[in-house]
Amino acid sequence: MMRAVLLLMAVAAGAPAEESKSFPSSTAKLSQAEEIAIVKAGCDGNVTVDQYKNTTCSACPEEYPGGWRLGSVQFGHFKESAIENAFVEVLGCGTSTINQAAAMLLEKKNGAWRRDAYFQQKLGGTCRSVKRKDGRELLVCLGGWTWSGELHESIYVLDFKKEALMTELINTSDITGMGCMAPSYQADQIERVSFADKNGDGLEDLTVFATMSRGNIPQKQREQCPAEIRPSNLQQRTYQLVFYFDGEAFQPGPATKKAVSLFQN
Repeated sequence: MMRAVLLLMAVAAGAPAEESKSFPSSTAKLSQAEEIAIVKAGCDGNVTVDQYKNTTCSACPEEYPGGWRLGSVQFGHFKESAIENAFVEVLGCGTSTINQAAAMLLEKKNGAWRRDAYFQQKLGGTCRSVKRKDGRELLVCLGGWTWSGELHESIYVLDFKKEALMTELINTSDITGMGCMAPSYQADQIERVSFADKNGDGLEDLTVFATMSRGNIPQKQREQCPAEIRPSNLQQRTYQLVFYFDGEAFQPGPATKKAVSLFQN
């Protein structure tokens, strides 16, 4: 199940969603030389390769304290159809205990990478590029974080030409880690994701399978606070959520729009 056995996943706060999940990502497989070239383009300090073969930078961008190591990389044409970009996950340089990652966009000019933009927020990790009609590409990503017994996952779209970079399509919450302290039993989660043409227009649409699991925590269990909560009035249902791609953006069908709103309650 798509439950973040959280990736960068050592069940640590702020860890991103795991690459092994049922999400068909377009993460690039790089040689060490390619990794070094990417990190050098975005690094404000010294670039080294550690004993685990992680390519690292000694300094965060914009004078933020600490260093970082290279996470996932997606190549594409995210700002202009004729310009090659690399979207880079920065592991480190986070702004809080929950968010221990950032991201940057590189641009290739005259055969060399240079940093085009830096994002002081956790973005990327597990993403898939989708080509628009104008030749540019979007990134559809699986993200998430965990903190104090709460696990949150989301599917969102990155469009690097929009002022609002990120558009969230669906997010789920699992608060069972709070045990008897949770206000109610909630174990919603994203199960899997697929990309396939659903309406015959020749464009890949996005289908998200998400399970809603809700119930009550009996007062007796609250008083005893057992290791495992057994909810009463448990209601479970898996939804198939379809977001149609029109060549520019993903739009939910009427049934999907209604179902998505249920996950937010």
